[in-house]
Amino acid sequence: MQINRRTFHKTAGLSAASMTLAQLFLNACSSADADDGAHGGAGGEGGSGGSEPGFDYGPLVKKDGALIALPAGFRYVAFGAAGSTMSDGHAVPPYHDGMAAFSVPGSPHLVRLVRNHEIGGVGEAVVSSDKSFDPKGTGAVTITEWNLDTEAVTRDFIALSGTIENCSGGPDAARRHWLTCEENVEGIADGYERDHGYVFAVPVDAEGLVEAIPLRSMGRFLHEATATDPETGDVYMTEDEGPDSFYRFVPEDPDDLTAGGTLWALKLEARDGESIEDNYDTGTGQAVGTTYTASWVQIDDPDPTDPEDPARAVFDQGQAKGATLFQGLEGLCEHGGSFFFTAADGGDEELGQVWRYTPTSADGGELTLIFEATSASELDGPDNVVVAPSGNAIVVCEDGDGEDWIDDDDSCRQGGNTFLRVVSLDGRVFDLAEVLEPLDLVKFFPDDFEEDCTADPPPAEGEVFGHSEFAGATWSPDGRWLFVNLQYPGITLAITGPWEEGILGA
Repeated sequence: MQINRRTFHKTAGLSAASMTLAQLFLNACSSADADDGAHGGAGGEGGSGGSEPGFDYGPLVKKDGALIALPAGFRYVAFGAAGSTMSDGHAVPPYHDGMAAFSVPGSPHLVRLVRNHEIGGVGEAVVSSDKSFDPKGTGAVTITEWNLDTEAVTRDFIALSGTIENCSGGPDAARRHWLTCEENVEGIADGYERDHGYVFAVPVDAEGLVEAIPLRSMGRFLHEATATDPETGDVYMTEDEGPDSFYRFVPEDPDDLTAGGTLWALKLEARDGESIEDNYDTGTGQAVGTTYTASWVQIDDPDPTDPEDPARAVFDQGQAKGATLFQGLEGLCEHGGSFFFTAADGGDEELGQVWRYTPTSADGGELTLIFEATSASELDGPDNVVVAPSGNAIVVCEDGDGEDWIDDDDSCRQGGNTFLRVVSLDGRVFDLAEVLEPLDLVKFFPDDFEEDCTADPPPAEGEVFGHSEFAGATWSPDGRWLFVNLQYPGITLAITGPWEEGILGA
């Protein structure tokens, strides 16, 4: 997520007004209309411009009271709303972010969803326990067990507590962990009891709260997402500060991330056989399909302790050795030995890029630009990503014009649309879902209005509305269900339909 625009505070948390919106979500969950799928007028701007049999699923259609619009024949089930009570007695934390679905051994009808909650600000840990990392850290990770046959939650609980701003993260299937990432490097100097900015491993098979152990060798920076190489155990990582580096962690013991390892930053070496300059900026002037050869430069001090500028200390080390620049790195996933990641602010129009990195040796690989947005109707602010079961396309959670900042307008923010988009590996795009539930932007982003808004006085709650972003897209192991979050105030959706009729189906 784009931390330069949003800092979430648990003190804001779920206010009475926020709980009202959460209750609207809960009401929608119990509505037969919301589950029935799409009927009514066409919706969405249409990245593909129309239906293409065997490729997309036709236009989005809207229905009164639904949280999202979907193509005809698709439906969703909603659960896990922020503020609702979990099996362990705790309230579901707000701000649902990165998420992954895992099988449950011996129970093919069950799936375990491990989900981040991107909450920041000095406050109180969700669970008061010695296992919580920081008693003043407000972020969390939850585990939800969902029954694929009954389409209902069987149990859910807090699995990690005391971290801050748990952002995208990523699944580590070989080690059967979820890697959750802190997108904030604040610490003791800022009022916390521990320094932050780390990755934590959460066992998928946990039965309750686990001890939060920071994986310090994986770096202290504004972590966004991770993806694990199933062959080597290496973990690739993005950061979201802008400009950013793309990282690789090589574990000392492939079976144990806590044993330490080395951290590296990507450095592009050549394009079409011609050398390129150090600190090459991929943000503009790129042609889709261009492939670069790449190497890695080592980060000598992955866990800097300097409280003056820890956010850039790791990044600066890579820059000193010629590491490549990306603009607003966000989502990251692995498929078939390649790693797909998004640069939310990359491209000549600053609307986003999708990149693919493929290792070719232990020391390097190839980087290819597979998509760059030229208009917001195609894609605007690509964030979390997941490859489709078919392997032919990427589902992209959009974090764009649903909350645009309008500097020259008295409203300061303009509420636009937010979509779940599909980008095929050959560069075609279409809309898979659109958020319909309105979001009070002043309520959820009060600091932005106070600090950056040009209006005098700034707008009040109820005056500027937009839409939540999608986050945490992940497929069930059988490919029948696509799970995704609406981040604010937080709810999880399970989407199903005739996937086999388009490019996403296996």
